[in-house]
Amino acid sequence: MTFAAKDTGAAPTYEFDYALNFLDTGETIIASTWTVEPDEGSPAGMIVDADAKTATTTTVRVSGGTQGKVYRVTNRIMTDLNNTDERTLVLIGGQL
Repeated sequence: MTFAAKDTGAAPTYEFDYALNFLDTGETIIASTWTVEPDEGSPAGMIVDADAKTATTTTVRVSGGTQGKVYRVTNRIMTDLNNTDERTLVLIGGQL
């Protein structure tokens, strides 16, 4: 789990590199989904603006959020070998 502060007015991009400690040699990511909890929707809540994946990494750009509120941004992947993994960012809304 990764913890970070996120300015409520910014839309930063975060990345997970699954090659570092999950994927076997030659194994690739075939599916990636992102969720935000709590799911408050726009305009008050934090939302996923964009996401992408490569064979070994996933990225997400998030925006919004409420100052002082804690959000869990979770990525779930499936690989070509039918392995699954889940990683979570814990983001605290604020003004940096």
